[in-house]
Amino acid sequence: MKHSKITQRGDSITLNINRPSNFTFDRDRFKVSGHIDTNTGEFVHSHSPLKQQYLSDQYGVKTISIQDETIELGFSAKILGHNYKEGITLDTISTALDKINELGGMNISVDGILRDSVMRTFDNTYNIDLDNKGCVDEYINSLSFGCVGNVKLNAKGYTDESIILQLDTKVKNRMIFYNKEKELLSNSKKFLEHHKGIQIVDDFKDVLRVELNITSQDKMRQNFKLGNGKVRLIDILQSKNNAISQNFARFVDKKLSEKFLFNYDEMLDMEVANAQQLERRFFIEQNLKIYQGNAQRVIDIYKKFYKDGQIPSRVKKDIKLIEKEYQTKQLMKGKSRTIGRTQKFQEIVEKINNLK
Repeated sequence: MKHSKITQRGDSITLNINRPSNFTFDRDRFKVSGHIDTNTGEFVHSHSPLKQQYLSDQYGVKTISIQDETIELGFSAKILGHNYKEGITLDTISTALDKINELGGMNISVDGILRDSVMRTFDNTYNIDLDNKGCVDEYINSLSFGCVGNVKLNAKGYTDESIILQLDTKVKNRMIFYNKEKELLSNSKKFLEHHKGIQIVDDFKDVLRVELNITSQDKMRQNFKLGNGKVRLIDILQSKNNAISQNFARFVDKKLSEKFLFNYDEMLDMEVANAQQLERRFFIEQNLKIYQGNAQRVIDIYKKFYKDGQIPSRVKKDIKLIEKEYQTKQLMKGKSRTIGRTQKFQEIVEKINNLK
């Protein structure tokens, strides 16, 4: 299923809702606790969570708890079942809420969860459909190997299935890129069995998922360009700010990373047998760049390394060969010459910048 054209998508969400005056729920489904108000004679809830037996009935619901003035909800996009890939959006929130209400015998309205809520955490998530098929791990590897930039950046890779970009700060600053298809098959087997999940898994084939974990109201205001005041679910879902791109730019110097990866790809592309040949090749290439392809200037430099000024034929051969490659590269300038990890990194960056 293709994403509809909506700006924000969520996976795991926790929030509180101001308890409406007409709120009802099935008491038998909750561990009701509280006390009688001696002035009004009414029962005051202190903390009444949904019983575990009912939580187990619905994948994607983590918490439903009723308190005196608020309702606490914690849920993820798994509540959408076969529509899991779409995530929690303005289009899907009513479906998610129907299942939450059914689970607790409640009557929370869509307007209530959107406008009367106070956000606690929001995992901003997108699914990047990749151009090259069957190689999600190679895209992750390009990020794992190539991301350089912020001095506080800490990049942790777990095999070729995921990478966590994290800034070493007091407040949690974290982005995760991972192979969602493999993650589902490894960690969500019961969820897939419940929904006969072949289609769900296929939805995530050749998909790189990215998640931004946002764990405070201040961070929500920053990431979604919101004003002062309590952040509601509707404020986030209606925001047009690309928080993923914004944070990736904070974490990673994209131009420096591309340059690093391009140099590495070129090194791998060289036909060298040992470190000595590699060093010679770099020396020749760098001087060809300095002298704008003038191979004779490079030969003159090499002559100084030999007492009689006679350069071995193998070295001359290397200079001439690398000179031809240099001229070819000059002709290819402006023709979008990208290779290996560089190409995959550039594709990820482009798609992050144009998320829908």
